[in-house]
Amino acid sequence: MTTAPNFVVPLRIPEVNGTRRKFVVLDDNSDLTCYCGNTPSYAGFREVTPEGVSTDPDENWLGHYECSAVDCGAMIDSWAAVSVEPIALADQLLTSLRIVAELDDDTQPEYAEIHADLKRALVTLLGTQSVEPVEAGYSINYALDTGQPIVAAVFEQGGYL
Repeated sequence: MTTAPNFVVPLRIPEVNGTRRKFVVLDDNSDLTCYCGNTPSYAGFREVTPEGVSTDPDENWLGHYECSAVDCGAMIDSWAAVSVEPIALADQLLTSLRIVAELDDDTQPEYAEIHADLKRALVTLLGTQSVEPVEAGYSINYALDTGQPIVAAVFEQGGYL
């Protein structure tokens, strides 16, 4: 008996000047880019069933692909794509920061590193929305201290998103 493959759910995000990503992306044109860098115009993708068997798409096909790049074979569920708007993603990162802050203590030093990584990611993301790094840092701290969403925190610090 064979088991069904684990499918990767792509993120629907705007293109970032050809930057190679560490996740599967479904862009605004519904073109896939695998985390290996494969695109439809390179090695392409094969349509598969939920069990991973090659198929010709018909009205019953569920949007599953297999990456055709050599040594990859990622299984992708394109219909489950998650839309990621920068502000929604910023609030998700902020929520993750709050969770990690609750877990962080002297016996778990790895959480401090995770917290710092999440904060850097959030500052970078806010930078894509024209928030300067210092303003982003103040806004993040304010949001963490007050429980405010990131939009309110940035506004409170004199900025806007």
